[in-house]
Amino acid sequence: MTDSSSAFSAAEQGLGYIYQARFALLKVLDLPEDGAVYIERNDDVEFVATNAGVSLASLKHKAPGDRLSDLSVDFWKSVRIWIKYYKASGMEASDARFLLFSTASISPNSFLTLFTGVQADDGTRAEVAANILAQSQSREIAKVKSELDGLTAEETRDFYGRITIFPAAPRINEIPMLVDQRLRTVRREFRVALFERLEGWWTDTVIKLLSGERKKPIKVQE
Repeated sequence: MTDSSSAFSAAEQGLGYIYQARFALLKVLDLPEDGAVYIERNDDVEFVATNAGVSLASLKHKAPGDRLSDLSVDFWKSVRIWIKYYKASGMEASDARFLLFSTASISPNSFLTLFTGVQADDGTRAEVAANILAQSQSREIAKVKSELDGLTAEETRDFYGRITIFPAAPRINEIPMLVDQRLRTVRREFRVALFERLEGWWTDTVIKLLSGERKKPIKVQE
């Protein structure tokens, strides 16, 4: 028999996969018309815009009340993914940005607040991150240290300067309301039906993309 905590963990994991597709749909509505989206290519979601480069987004749908802290695996696993892409895409010449959307909040005293859009010096981010990494005994975080060792000091500052964290991101059940707000040109009485049709088409398209039936990214203009 499955205990309640295990069942809840499984439920949260399942919601996480569904969250990717639903959250991507929400963000697509904010992209320029020439934008495109990949699911599960270089990160959970990848947004591509002709004049705005590439944004790799890690999405984390956490249990209510969860918080991100200095050594949160959610952050450092994403950092490891991003470092690999940063190196492969030309490092300082890369046009990539790295985004973490989490339904969790950030612990008030965590250095992760430096990545929330408040103007923080890239050097400060890199210096504090190095101190945090030096304190960790985690094998997972040790892998991040190894990846960072291949960067110069300037490249490390540049890398951390590309990261933005969006805490308290909308939960999966809040997204329909947010999509509704973006459909203001549609009469209110038709919006629920339109959302259901839109999400049905979107889910089918995402399945085709993930299964390999579809090779091209999902275009905003579609």
